[in-house]
Amino acid sequence: MADVKWASENEIKEMVQEGEFIEYHYIDVLFEMLNSNIKISKATVDDAEELLSMQKEVFMPLYKKYNDHETSPVMQTMERFLRRFEFGDYYKILYENNLAGSVFVYEKEPGIMRLHIITILEQYQNKGIAQEVMKRLELIYPQAESWEIETILTKKRNCYICEKMGYVQNGNFKVINNKLTLVTYIKNRNLYKLAGI
Repeated sequence: MADVKWASENEIKEMVQEGEFIEYHYIDVLFEMLNSNIKISKATVDDAEELLSMQKEVFMPLYKKYNDHETSPVMQTMERFLRRFEFGDYYKILYENNLAGSVFVYEKEPGIMRLHIITILEQYQNKGIAQEVMKRLELIYPQAESWEIETILTKKRNCYICEKMGYVQNGNFKVINNKLTLVTYIKNRNLYKLAGI
């Protein structure tokens, strides 16, 4: 029996080049995730109070700006928040092992996953966290043939991130009030998937 040891990232890449290791096109993605400061972990109902409080904190400035009393995550009750665990998944987003945000995803219909609410605390914004989370969720749900996300039409930064990640507007606009319009983005090509497992 041969001696067995864990190989480092560089050793695995050398083995791939020398033909001693099966080359998977996603090996760089996996090492990037392992070495990242960003982690996601599935939340449970025990996390609900903390996550709902954080969601309200993050969305309060938008609630005040747009006077959205109908759809704002600030208006969500604990009862409604808890019901979402029954049909989808909440994830805690950690940055350098600190709670930085959360995300809720669910299967809208077979093959279509929906990123419903991405919450990033202000001090963790503009660090590429949302983009990294979007990539990882595509990997976690390989059955998804497409993804949807809704954002505020006038929030150009949000629209830019969606487009950078390969999402395109699908022409669906939802007017909430005279200050607020939501736009739906979809992605059905170039999804991040671990093929060949």
